[in-house]
Amino acid sequence: MIVTDSTVTHLGSVLYGAYSGRGDVTDNSVTVTGSDIKNTSSSQESPSITGAYSQAGNANSNTVSISASTVNVNATSNNIESVIGGFSDEGNASENTVTIADSTVTGNVTGCQAPNGFADNNAVVVTDSTAYGDIYGGQSNFGQANGNQVTVTGDQDVNLGNIWGGWSGELASNNTVTLDASGKIKNVVGGNVLSNRSMCNK
Repeated sequence: MIVTDSTVTHLGSVLYGAYSGRGDVTDNSVTVTGSDIKNTSSSQESPSITGAYSQAGNANSNTVSISASTVNVNATSNNIESVIGGFSDEGNASENTVTIADSTVTGNVTGCQAPNGFADNNAVVVTDSTAYGDIYGGQSNFGQANGNQVTVTGDQDVNLGNIWGGWSGELASNNTVTLDASGKIKNVVGGNVLSNRSMCNK
């Protein structure tokens, strides 16, 4: 999916590169250039840009690229999901990528979400942009998050949130955060795990 020089106003999720109920979603992309993606509702919904989503399959090698654009949720709900590279409810998510350049994004940015599976080797790269919210390289509630990366560089302001290389409810290892930016950040963590099985993150 390619969105260029456009304004998209919607309540809730708006842009998916691919969607599957049971199968895998692989090698899909969403590219947003010179556009304004926004939510005008007073509800707690956000405009989610997702490279690919699968309910029961795996989400691998999907990408979201945002440049010279604005992604904006309602001002009362700025810490909910906004941009996700790949999402799988029941499967694994690996090698998904989000890149943001010369843009402003309000809401969380996540390389992948795999609540019940493995979130491995995903990446978020933010360059010369303003980000309000949390940034996750890879996120899993009940699985592992390994080898994920977050890179934030250039002339930007990162405010009001946390930066996690990998976030997991079970095991987080070999996750990396590279930060060279100004702004107010709550926490910067290579790997975070609820059961304290965190190894070799930086």
